[in-house]
Amino acid sequence: MIRRKSSGRRRANASQYATKADVEEIHRIFEERRQWLQKLEDTCNIQFARIAQIQAELDQIRRAWMKPGRAATMKPNQKR
Repeated sequence: MIRRKSSGRRRANASQYATKADVEEIHRIFEERRQWLQKLEDTCNIQFARIAQIQAELDQIRRAWMKPGRAATMKPNQKR
């Protein structure tokens, strides 16, 4: 007979209830993680806004560069 490898988890018995302290600890950890995620989201929003600003500036530079007369100075295979 092949024995199944234990997953490492214990099965809860009917006599193993979560105490108020357990629930409060889980709530505290959850709230801490939520705050971390909020800070991360705020940081990402700032970075995306800055990337959008940089892209707009690059587009403005590209439009100025490609004005009539300037485009003739670029070689056909030259990267923009």
